[in-house]
Amino acid sequence: MKALKPVLIVAAWTLAALPLTAQTGATADEREQNRRRLERLKDEPEALAKVRKKAIFFLNMPEERRAQLIDLDKKLHQEPRASSKRLEKVMERYAAWLEGLEPAQRKRIKDASDSKTRLEIIKKIRAEEWLKKQPRAVQQELAKMDDTKRAEKIQELRRQERKQKVLWVISSRFFPELNENQTMPSRPNDFGEKVTSFFNEYLLPRLDAKEKERLKNAEGKWPLYPMTLVAVADQHPPALPDPNWPKKFDDLPREIKKRVIPRLKGDVVPKAFWQLSRQKGLAKAVSIWTSKKGPPLPHELFAHNLSCMSEPVRQFVNKQLLPELTREELVQWNTAEGWPNFPLTLKQLAEDHDLQVPWHTLPGNPELWDKYRLQKRLPR
Repeated sequence: MKALKPVLIVAAWTLAALPLTAQTGATADEREQNRRRLERLKDEPEALAKVRKKAIFFLNMPEERRAQLIDLDKKLHQEPRASSKRLEKVMERYAAWLEGLEPAQRKRIKDASDSKTRLEIIKKIRAEEWLKKQPRAVQQELAKMDDTKRAEKIQELRRQERKQKVLWVISSRFFPELNENQTMPSRPNDFGEKVTSFFNEYLLPRLDAKEKERLKNAEGKWPLYPMTLVAVADQHPPALPDPNWPKKFDDLPREIKKRVIPRLKGDVVPKAFWQLSRQKGLAKAVSIWTSKKGPPLPHELFAHNLSCMSEPVRQFVNKQLLPELTREELVQWNTAEGWPNFPLTLKQLAEDHDLQVPWHTLPGNPELWDKYRLQKRLPR
């Protein structure tokens, strides 16, 4: 069991080093990417030795088991990037947990007749582990319930426990402020005028009913409200296209309207802009119209090249993304001009290399907002 975890995670990578026909299911780009990774490992003898060790372990497996792992790897690569990474982390945690079980418990799992039965056994063992760590009062309360109610109650208590752990992790990042008894922000207005203006004009019009309800339910609660605000805002980077916004000129923030309407002509939108809007769509028309004169739009809105992006994004591109790109990808990057082609290309290239673009999603200090994310995303 101990050696299973690395094989699951690096199966495709390991296979790239081997003269096998097992790679026949991979695309030419995937094989080339794997070869480049191995080339880079030549300067890291210890890492290369580990890969070779895993390759030997893989080759020594029964043919049926190798086929299962290759099939699993293919299925993982067919998943969306975010889902694939989440599943890999689940496998890592599961392998570590399985390794720590008593031999009899591992045998129960291994000998299960099917996947459904195996999952039920795993759930039961996990529940038993959790129950042993609870106060005696909780154990006694649960002992009085039947199996169904006990399972439901345990699930509910564990959800609450996970939520509290997350809140504790975030809160721990603000110990200096809490020790000084500072008032912590729990509403939009608590973050200052710039955030309030951005919230009302850039973010709120793009949210759906569920997102608005999440924010409303979190108001007055710290650190829950800023965590929710950051999570919701991260789903709507101004640089990326939004299919539901803007639908009409009045939907645009005031400062964007001023960039479109010439001051000397009052509040009349130029006819040339309306023509461009009918041809290209409102958002793209704004990007084209404003890019011809004046600075980039605020908050990375309708970004058409790298000069429109915030400093964290520029650092990310130069230090993390560009060094990873192939020649073909560099050509794709260098020709990605205009909105929405530029931000969509940036997003796709980053995802292809398992990187997260630190989009500007809220005004103010990006390091502050990063503290409210469970997984920080700013380049280090």
